[in-house]
Amino acid sequence: MHPEKLQKKADAAEGQQELLRKQVAELRQEIEDLSYAISHDLRAPLRAVHGFAGALREDCEEQLDAQGQRYLSIITTSTHQMSRMIEGILTLSRLGSQPMRPSEVPMQQLVEQLVSDFKKTFPDRQINFQIGQLPNACGDLVLLQQVWSHLLINAVKFTRPKENADIEIGSSSEAGEVVYYVRDNGVGFDMKYESKLFGLFQRFHTEKEFEGTGVGLAVVRRLVRRHDGRVWAQAEVDSGATFYFALPKG
Repeated sequence: MHPEKLQKKADAAEGQQELLRKQVAELRQEIEDLSYAISHDLRAPLRAVHGFAGALREDCEEQLDAQGQRYLSIITTSTHQMSRMIEGILTLSRLGSQPMRPSEVPMQQLVEQLVSDFKKTFPDRQINFQIGQLPNACGDLVLLQQVWSHLLINAVKFTRPKENADIEIGSSSEAGEVVYYVRDNGVGFDMKYESKLFGLFQRFHTEKEFEGTGVGLAVVRRLVRRHDGRVWAQAEVDSGATFYFALPKG
C-alpha cells in the first residue's frame, strides 16, 4: 500500500482514538458530577428527618408506647446509616477527580507506620502482624496509603472474633507487575459472592456483627484502578481471607 494511504489511515485511527478518549473522559465526569449532586441534594431532606426525629424524641417520648419508641429509634439509626452511605458516595466521587501525584512510594515504610498506628489504636487486641518484603511502587503516596489503610482496617475488623489474630502483609513479583497482599485468619467469606466483594455498599455481615457501610473495598478498587492495577481476593468461611492488589512495575 502507498505510504500516503497508510499515513492517512494511521491519522484517521489516531483521531478516532482521541475522540473515544474524550468521550470516555466526558462520561466519567458526568457520572462523578451526578454522584456528587445526588449525594449533596440528599443531605438536606435527611437532615430534616433526623432533626424532626430528635425533636419528637425530646418533646413527645413520654407519650409514645414501647412500639412507638422502637420505631423512632429505627428512624434515627437509619438516618445515621444513610448519612454514612452518602458520605461514601461523595468519597468515591472525590477520588475520581483527585489529581494524581506520581512518585516512588516506599511501601515497606508506609505499611510499617500504619501497623504501628494500628497497634496503638487497638492495645487490647492480640494481633500478630507479620510484614514481609514490600518493594517500592510508582504511584500516588496518599492514595496508596489509603489502599493499605482500608485493607488493614478490614483485616483487623474481621479478625475480631479470634482470640489471637494473625495478619500477614507481603508481596510477590510477577511478569510486569508486583502483587501485594493482606492475609488474615478472620471470619472469611463465601467465594460465591466474590464478584460482589468490591462493589459499593456490598456487605456480607450484619451491622450488629461488624460495623461499616461497605465502602472501603470499593475505594480500594477505585484507587488501584487509577494506578492501572487490579484487585481480587480469596477466602474461606471461618478460615480467613487474602486481599491482593497488583501494580505495574516501574
